[in-house]
Amino acid sequence: MSHQTDLTLTGGALINFTPPAAIGGAGVTLTPAQLMTGMVDRSMGGSKTDVLPTATDLIAAMSRGGYAPPVGASLDVYFRKPAAATDVLTLTLGAGMTAVPVSTLTVAAASTRQLRFVVLSGSTMAVYSMGAALT
Repeated sequence: MSHQTDLTLTGGALINFTPPAAIGGAGVTLTPAQLMTGMVDRSMGGSKTDVLPTATDLIAAMSRGGYAPPVGASLDVYFRKPAAATDVLTLTLGAGMTAVPVSTLTVAAASTRQLRFVVLSGSTMAVYSMGAALT
């Protein structure tokens, strides 16, 4: 997840986390700021297709103190789809993103999917599905 680790504890870090508001409505283009919260809570009425931001925009959002994240830096984001219906959320990759090892990223009804966004260069990212069903 994307975290601010300003407060450290012995043996770890205290994570500052404010749950984001649920995103409703038709298919949306997600912003880097929404991904940087570490969780996208998607309320839906029917199956939807959302678009991820471009790799360049997400890498810019990951920058700190004027420095871009190094190659290999990653951001974990959880996508929640709490409705218990048969609705499916499909995520379309933004420009400069490549899904590894699958080409389609989905979140099934009443489930959560973790995606890891890994910096490959200043304008490209690999997106790894960390869920049990790699579809």
